[in-house]
Amino acid sequence: MYGKAFVKRGGGDLKMRKLISMLTLSMMAFALFSGGNTYGKCVPPEPASESEVSPNTAEQAASTSPGGFTADPARPMLALTFDDGPSAHTGRLLDMLEKYEVKATFCVVGYLVDGRSDVVKRASDMGCEVIGHSWDHKQLTKLSNDAIAAQLEKTRAAIEAATGKTSCLYRPPYGALSERVKALSRELGYLMIYWSVDTLDWKTRNADAVYKAVMKGASDRAIILCHDLHKTTVDAMERVIPDLLAQGFQLVTVSELLYHSDKKFEPGQVVYKG
Repeated sequence: MYGKAFVKRGGGDLKMRKLISMLTLSMMAFALFSGGNTYGKCVPPEPASESEVSPNTAEQAASTSPGGFTADPARPMLALTFDDGPSAHTGRLLDMLEKYEVKATFCVVGYLVDGRSDVVKRASDMGCEVIGHSWDHKQLTKLSNDAIAAQLEKTRAAIEAATGKTSCLYRPPYGALSERVKALSRELGYLMIYWSVDTLDWKTRNADAVYKAVMKGASDRAIILCHDLHKTTVDAMERVIPDLLAQGFQLVTVSELLYHSDKKFEPGQVVYKG
């Protein structure tokens, strides 16, 4: 389960929970190397204990909450998400995010990660989130279960190799899903991230149009779909980021939206908004 609701229920002895996690990983490893399932279940980072989710200062929040989450849940927040990278334009986008000290979520295509692993690592080190968008952007609904699992797991491994972090979130290419894909995602431990605002930047290829789409759709807990593959999208962010901040929005990762949500998010579920 994802989100603060899980953290609130997570009490108990920390050492015992860590032991259980280690045993679970050991069992998964045994299954992998003894002729069991080809792929194990994605295991997200262990949530903080109850005592760790009530920091008194922003500094404590950054050091104790998952991912260093510091957003104020009483203020509006949204997640800018960027698909199909890393690209030649991702570095410039990271420069903007760093300048304004904000975060975004990058939904990366697995086979592209190795060639720009430095960019992916930089994004992660900045506090941005890196999640999967399949290995080579194939439509999952047209693949076998084994092929879908390979698309998800190979991408997760590439992200972990570049960042040292595991992500159990992914965005399906083209937004294509079926009940079979959802069931397999649940079995593999993945949460699917959709969007509440589609900028259609891939279609318009126009910075002004992208800017207007983002600003029109901006709302508390929105997940906004963009593509850092396109120069025009990154051009639009020159105006989007400062103007969203001027309107009082906090720009956070998808996981931070989920963390501050009162909703319960389970593997196999599709998330449209935080």
